[in-house]
Order: sequence, then C-alpha cells, then structure tokens
Amino acid sequence: DASGIVPVRVDAEELHNEPVYDIDIDAAGRMWISAAGGLFEVVDGVAHRQALPEGALAGGVIAMMGSRDGARWVATRNALGLDVGDGWRELRGQGIPVQAGRVQAMLEDREGGLWFATTQSGLAHLAPGWRDFSVLEASHQGGLPGVAADLSQSPDGALWIAGSTGWLVRVDSSGATAIEDANGQWPSHL
Repeated sequence: DASGIVPVRVDAEELHNEPVYDIDIDAAGRMWISAAGGLFEVVDGVAHRQALPEGALAGGVIAMMGSRDGARWVATRNALGLDVGDGWRELRGQGIPVQAGRVQAMLEDREGGLWFATTQSGLAHLAPGWRDFSVLEASHQGGLPGVAADLSQSPDGALWIAGSTGWLVRVDSSGATAIEDANGQWPSHL
C-alpha cells in the first residue's frame, strides 16, 4: 500500500488483552515487547515470554531498551534490570537515583550514555561507562517543568524531552531550553 505501513502479526496468547508499554528492535533486528505480563521476544512472528528472575524484576515490564553493545535494560514496578548476556541482574538500590517503577522511557545517546525519563525522579543520566548517575529533577524553579514522558535524540546530538502535560525541553552542550506551546506553533525542524 502507498502509505508505507506494513502490518505485522504477532501470535501471542500470552499478550492477549494485555497492555503493551514499549517495543524495541535490537541491533540484530529482533523485536522485543514490554507488557503488563513481562518481557517478550518475537521470533518468526511469535512472542515468547522471557524469564526474568523472581523478586523485584518479576511482573510487568514498563519500559525497556537495548543498548548498542547488546545489553538489555528493563524497568519493572520495583527495579531496573540489566542483562549483558550472562543473565539478569537487579539494580535496585546500588546508588541508582530512580524509582524503577516510575521509569517512562529509556534512551542511549550517541556517546553511550543512558537516559531514564521518570515520573518522580526527573531525568536520570548514566554517563558512558555506566558508573555515575546524575539527575535533572522536575521543578518549576529550574530543571524540568514537570513529568518527563518520552525521550529522543536529534541528529545534532541534542536530547529532546517530552512532558506529560505538553511541554518540550531541548538539552545540548549549551544547556536546557524549554520549548513552549506558542498557540500550537511547535518547531517544524530540529
């Protein structure tokens, strides 16, 4: 069809009538789905539930991301999880300044840093090398103007943060710039 939209059928009894929160295509071209019922990998059009350890990582996967080095990150209601190919590790506590159940979106920037948009902790950044977190908190006295809902990176490397109440913030090397909705006039070119 001329629209360029290609329908994909995913046979998944386990996904029937469950909320789907996120979809990701990894570097190998595999599709991953995060849902209320957990994490699923799609193989030959069939979604297979991936085993997460019992405890804080069990249950619904709210957000997920595959990094360029092949690691897979997930956020459940209670913890962040990381699999670098040798099994899942729970990252609750350990100096992580985000409440994992409040992670709305994840993004790996072009330098290899990881960004986590959260509903309560603001925006968390894990610098390349994954050693130090920093947080840009939600605040009307500086920081984000509200709850971060989604993240994207433009070709020039700027990070765009979309808020749940209609605001945008652009973060680049010169700082953060709030983009207000000026009577429906949003930027047409990034």
